Amino acid sequence: MKKFLVVLSILSIALAGSAFADESSSDNNVGVYLADGSLSADVAAGSTLDLHVIISNMTVDSVAGFEFKMLAYGPMFINNSSIVFPTQVINVGSRPGEFIVGFDLPLLATDDAVEVMTFQAIVTDAAIPAGLLIQPVYFPSLPGVPSFLVDGDSGELVELRQSTGGADDAVFVVNSESVPVATESTSFDSLKSLYR
Repeated sequence: MKKFLVVLSILSIALAGSAFADESSSDNNVGVYLADGSLSADVAAGSTLDLHVIISNMTVDSVAGFEFKMLAYGPMFINNSSIVFPTQVINVGSRPGEFIVGFDLPLLATDDAVEVMTFQAIVTDAAIPAGLLIQPVYFPSLPGVPSFLVDGDSGELVELRQSTGGADDAVFVVNSESVPVATESTSFDSLKSLYR
């Protein structure tokens, strides 16, 4: 009986996994990364982080627009004046943190990945963990999920899946013991290729 309980305990620990990990393969991931591909940082109060929003493991070859809400929690905020898109855009997101963006020209994927925006986040207290969530907008085009537009002509929308799991899983954390884990299909090599 003791052996059974020991085996059962080991199996439950091994199969439980991390709260931040989605071990299933996932296409069309959206995540927030440092330039080196990291999903986390340990920084001092007053630090500014340069962050990149990347759609990876794409099943299509271009992005003409996207929609999601990005929320910061803890002692960190997004510097809205630092947001940069790779081309000219129209952003009609009207609620805080919402991005409903259309590009003037579709962004072409490189190694199945596209950087859709960069921004700076500022950490105000190093003693408290902080992070970023990506969630659907208030009135999403696809029910209950973030999405992106393949090209302006077809009107095809594709579901975006958070790189670390779901809407309640942080895609980036600061000064946290719990570090997000990207899904298996989000490869660091595809992210590095965007910076070559």
